[in-house]
Amino acid sequence: MMFRLRAVALAEVLRATPADEATQRIATQQEPWGLWRFDAAAVAIVTGQLQNGILGTLGVLAPEWRAWLAAPNSSDAAKDLRSHQFFLSELRAGRSLGEPVLYFAPGHTPPTPRHILDGRHRLFAVLDFATEMPGFQLDVFWSDAGSGLKAPS
Repeated sequence: MMFRLRAVALAEVLRATPADEATQRIATQQEPWGLWRFDAAAVAIVTGQLQNGILGTLGVLAPEWRAWLAAPNSSDAAKDLRSHQFFLSELRAGRSLGEPVLYFAPGHTPPTPRHILDGRHRLFAVLDFATEMPGFQLDVFWSDAGSGLKAPS
């Protein structure tokens, strides 16, 4: 389940993304934006990219992500594990993770309407947390182009 709560200004979305130029450019090109509420099933169909470059829906990628975390044989895996544990502890304490940012990614094959621009670690933590807390919902920023409210330009 997913539903739109309200329109949001680009400035809100930019505050939720890293300050690097490429990320900011994508967010600016995807205007207008909305604040949406997603349940775990909706989060599972968001597309993302693993550390090894594999693209897919988070629900399909989650087992490989968990395997990566379970066998931290590099400093990158150990860092990812710390991030995952931090976000899980925040969720368990009832704190907000902020709003991950999703966008329309026409360059993917096939084009993906819900691709994570920023927040992969948070969304994988949400998938794990949802097994502990059925009915959990997450607010995300999602471009109108991705949601189908506006034709991609």
